[in-house]
Amino acid sequence: MDVPMVAEWPPLVPSMTDLPITDPSCLNESCAAFYATLNASQSAIPYDTLRNRAHWMAWYSVAVIGVLALVRGNTLCNDRFGARGYRQSRPSFPGKVVAIVRYVAYSRIESTSLNWLGFPLNGMLIFLLSLVIFVSALTFGVRPYYREHYGYGPPPLAIQTGFMSLACVPFLIALAGKANIITLLTGISHERLNIIHRFVAWISFALAWCHTIPFFWISYTDGGFENVKVRFLMRAGGTTEWGGIPPLIAMFLLCILSLPMIRHRIYESFYYSHIILAIIYLGLLFWHAGDVLDSWTYLWATLALWLCSWIARALWFTQPTNIKNKCLVSSSATLTQLPGQMIRIEILAPRGFGFSSAQHCFLRFPSISCLDNHPFTITSAPIPSTRDFYGRKYQQNLVFLARSHQGFTKKVANYCAAQPDREVSAWIEGPYGGVHRPIERLYDTIILVAGGTGITACLPWLEYITSKAEKIRCRHLVLIWVMKEQNHVKWVEPMLEMVFTRSRSPVLVRTRFFVTSNTAAILPAQIAEDKFEGDGFAEKMGVEDKAAHLSDPRPAGLSMRFTPGRPSISALVEEGIAEGKTFVFGCGPESLRSDLANACSKAQKRVMKGEVHELALHLEAFGW
Repeated sequence: MDVPMVAEWPPLVPSMTDLPITDPSCLNESCAAFYATLNASQSAIPYDTLRNRAHWMAWYSVAVIGVLALVRGNTLCNDRFGARGYRQSRPSFPGKVVAIVRYVAYSRIESTSLNWLGFPLNGMLIFLLSLVIFVSALTFGVRPYYREHYGYGPPPLAIQTGFMSLACVPFLIALAGKANIITLLTGISHERLNIIHRFVAWISFALAWCHTIPFFWISYTDGGFENVKVRFLMRAGGTTEWGGIPPLIAMFLLCILSLPMIRHRIYESFYYSHIILAIIYLGLLFWHAGDVLDSWTYLWATLALWLCSWIARALWFTQPTNIKNKCLVSSSATLTQLPGQMIRIEILAPRGFGFSSAQHCFLRFPSISCLDNHPFTITSAPIPSTRDFYGRKYQQNLVFLARSHQGFTKKVANYCAAQPDREVSAWIEGPYGGVHRPIERLYDTIILVAGGTGITACLPWLEYITSKAEKIRCRHLVLIWVMKEQNHVKWVEPMLEMVFTRSRSPVLVRTRFFVTSNTAAILPAQIAEDKFEGDGFAEKMGVEDKAAHLSDPRPAGLSMRFTPGRPSISALVEEGIAEGKTFVFGCGPESLRSDLANACSKAQKRVMKGEVHELALHLEAFGW
């Protein structure tokens, strides 16, 4: 960024003349007309006021975070105090207003190309578009965009967008960190903030172009292409225009490599290159901004947020370096191969390690690949207390399921095949994510919808809710699992058997298992189902079995049925919704989550009509 020179009168130039401003030789302060026009231009649009739009942008972002924090505080208070012993069969007026909001927010544009680009639900999309409108108004609301001559000062449009692009950088780092202040205040976990992180990055990139192009244009109009070469391809006259090109290139690579079609294909390469490019980008910004006005304030804030995030991860979330645990003591893990290229990972967690259902951890196996650190959902359910009878902290046994693909998971699979059931040391970082609400005490019916390995996020809730014999509101639990192969049920067979043989649970559990490998036809929702009432499975009476079921022998007292074909998610959700309050939890591929979100959006009409008290939805990211 260029800072206009402060003109002094009389200028210390011996060749001062009284040439008119239209004279081609009147190009510096030695010309009285040029000097007067320069001062008039700076008085009309002072340079130091062009940073104000960046301040507004930063305060807008802080205000949004503050509102979300207040919403979270209100939700936590209502969950803790407002729902005790409170039951209402019909929704109130505010409840119907919430249903209208959810009707819009839960829906998603059904488009393969948009899904390919990673478009979010309409609620998030509306928020992001409102952010674009706000930034666009700040960007193009100032006039004029250019000064009459480059000598009067850099273009106002370029300077204000440069500061606005810098103002995005602290929020980019805050939104990217696994442990970050936004999650601390709002309760929104890092994987859900990731879509905002990527979108803000594109906004910052667009603002960087709006900062760059005016310099090209005014240089060209003032002196043609030769002037552009002087300013951008060589360091002449103390200008810094050329110094903005390297950070612009770094930002371009950061954005392009983050596109879903690239990120998912080369995730490990993307991950390491992303960190390296981010460090380079931040360093180049320090160099380019040159501590002009408060430009470095944003960069120092970025460094502070980044440092705090890494300190929190190192001293709190990473268990071997946690300040409460023994230093650098890893956990013991056992790897077991399962059908469908699945690996079962059992880890004895450190004493006092606590988590909630469907949270995930990042696992590192130093003896397999010391640099790789990948997220996996905790498939096991948390125990009610972290201390035993003598007051000692429990050591929980954590279970993870990892599907073998490429990179890290393939290394783990190869190690497991070469040395089956051998213990290996593991570093646990987490837990992160999950639902931070006691949904078992807030909702009458809970519907769990899983696609493929998404069962890893649904099963902990199934096990946790059925293990609580009292102090819960939930009395109906529906598990819908769409799997590719029937033998995939062996991934979680021990846990299902434990759940289905419990006798003290007051929760009525119904299961729907679908196998999609045999047929791609859409089956109706009215199919035979399995039902659990605390003393074993029994076929639902009064429902005609029109579908051909796959047989699967089970131990005595346990019988499972599988329906071939791809189900209608909308019909299953409609059937599962009961009177009172219903919570839908889903995890699976993009298409399943999209169908589930649209189904819950349409079902909000039942809340508006007063048929159902409430219908809430939570979707776990299958990958990010």
